Amino acid sequence: MSRKPSSLPSTPCLSSTKEAREDDARNRLLQAGLEVFAKCGFEAASTRMLASKAGVNLAAIPYYFGGKEGLYHAVIQAITDRIHRHMQPAIERAQALLEDEHASKSEILDLLGMMLPGPIALFASPEARYFGPLIANEQQQPTSAFPILYEGYVRRVHEIAARLVGRYLDIPEDSPEAIIRTHAVAGQMFVFLGARATILRRLGCDSFSEENVRLIQHIVAEQAKAALKGSLPMTHQARENQP
Repeated sequence: MSRKPSSLPSTPCLSSTKEAREDDARNRLLQAGLEVFAKCGFEAASTRMLASKAGVNLAAIPYYFGGKEGLYHAVIQAITDRIHRHMQPAIERAQALLEDEHASKSEILDLLGMMLPGPIALFASPEARYFGPLIANEQQQPTSAFPILYEGYVRRVHEIAARLVGRYLDIPEDSPEAIIRTHAVAGQMFVFLGARATILRRLGCDSFSEENVRLIQHIVAEQAKAALKGSLPMTHQARENQP
């Protein structure tokens, strides 16, 4: 009686192996893009540099991403997705609080103090040394990838934070004042991304420790809350200081 040869690989296994190789090449290009685009900028980064850094041939870039611009967009999307996942719990808490008409000012202030320094833990990761230049470049000289960053993360978090600030200060949530005050307070967080090298040199280390991250988050939250409390009309300040 004949038997089926059990040792022969099936088509799905061959397909899985091919997919694994393609995923590996794609991920290596994304990692290479993160580093090369951060160091050189979009214009100066060549496809040869990107392919060499990833250890793939030049044809891999158009094959997987359609070209250099497509790879750059994918890198910005990956950064945006990572920040969004990191911030999602805080976003959900903020949305729930905004739906509560009876939320107190202290609850709103505490949430802002937790939400605004939220990305610091992510920005302190080893890869964050590349996040800073890419995000800063998109802010200063927006490219075709800016809508990915803005719509995928910045706008949503900025709008929710401005709504909280508006509620706290009793001003229209979409007013220029609410938007600008939110931007000013949130700016304290980005100095640890944009001026990363300076703070690390002053701290005498090459990377942020968990203790550093906790201290930075605490201080940023403390200063953000103090800035907002200082923006309240005197009547509100007096009310908050009552036992």
